[in-house]
Amino acid sequence: MLAEVGATGKAIFVMRPPIEVALSLLKRDRMSVEQGLMLWSSHVLDAELHSRSMARSVIFYQDLLQDWVFEMRRLRDELDIELSAFSTRIIDDVNDFLDSDLRHHRDAAVPNLRAPQSALAEKLYEAMLAWRREGVSPAAACDDIRKEFSYIERGAAPVASHWRAKAVEARRQAEGERQHEADKRRDAEKRGDYLETVVQHLERDVGEAARRASAAEQAVSHAQSVIAAGQAELAAWQAELTEEQGRARALTDRLVNREKEIQETREKDAIWAAELQQAKAESDSRGVILLTRLSNAEVRIAQLQQERAKYLSSTSWRITAPMRGIGKLTPRIFRRGLVGGVKLVWWSLTLQLPRKLRRRRDILVRSRMESLGHSAGGDPNGIRTEAEAARSNTEHRG
Repeated sequence: MLAEVGATGKAIFVMRPPIEVALSLLKRDRMSVEQGLMLWSSHVLDAELHSRSMARSVIFYQDLLQDWVFEMRRLRDELDIELSAFSTRIIDDVNDFLDSDLRHHRDAAVPNLRAPQSALAEKLYEAMLAWRREGVSPAAACDDIRKEFSYIERGAAPVASHWRAKAVEARRQAEGERQHEADKRRDAEKRGDYLETVVQHLERDVGEAARRASAAEQAVSHAQSVIAAGQAELAAWQAELTEEQGRARALTDRLVNREKEIQETREKDAIWAAELQQAKAESDSRGVILLTRLSNAEVRIAQLQQERAKYLSSTSWRITAPMRGIGKLTPRIFRRGLVGGVKLVWWSLTLQLPRKLRRRRDILVRSRMESLGHSAGGDPNGIRTEAEAARSNTEHRG
């Protein structure tokens, strides 16, 4: 597969003492120590044989636990590969993860086995160790060990078959010699087989019960810790709920007070809006009145201007021009009296005196009423009183 994609394979052997591996398999899978040693040796021999064409290196489990940074840098240099796992953060994380206690089975705790599988596995492990420590290639040693391994594999079956045959023959001889006790032996064997089966079942049940009891104890302990944690968390939630309820009540009180303030503000705004509307209506009414007065004043001014122009162009004004010239040389009070006297004489001769007096009286009364109405804020009573006073004064003057 590597050749098909144009890649170059590089192999890393991760080695652990074979007896430790066998003991781990015994604990985990109930595999016999001899079978575990044979399995480990088979895997290592196959890996060594099929990786000879590659660049390769070896690392040992105990060295990895002791100084993993040094081992990784050595692999990087030997295999010419790029490794980026040397930052301070990653180094700290790996140091926190790796623990020497992860090595559950050590050499000092390994039983002293004399089986051929043990000797074969130890020889293979020493060959891999010499490769790491002294740089000696393990190929030759592995080839020799592979022959011994094949011999053990081939020889195990005939030996087992031979001993099984010997056992059958011995049983036959025993049965022939003790034919007269056949019935008793058969009964005894049946009873023994039954008892052995019962004992095996009992041992299995006891072991299973012990495992279940241990699991139950762990489950109970875990449940108790979970319950304690749940109770603590519940207490914290209750305290938090109490605090949240207090805050909710405070917020509710603030909301009620705020709604009262808003209602009062709305009422004040409504009163102010009504007052403002009334003031605007009054202002509009006064504006209309003032506009009406202004329009009347403009009309009156136009009338007076017309009367003045008519008066200036009248015959009496031209006739009395010499007298006005003389009057300018006299004091003002005499001028006014003189002019008034001349006007009275002329109006009397032309029969205009009654009409002039009525017009003059109406002008004075109207002017007086308008001025008094403006100063009194439009009080009808005040205007009427002032108008009557002006009219009485005018009549008195007339």
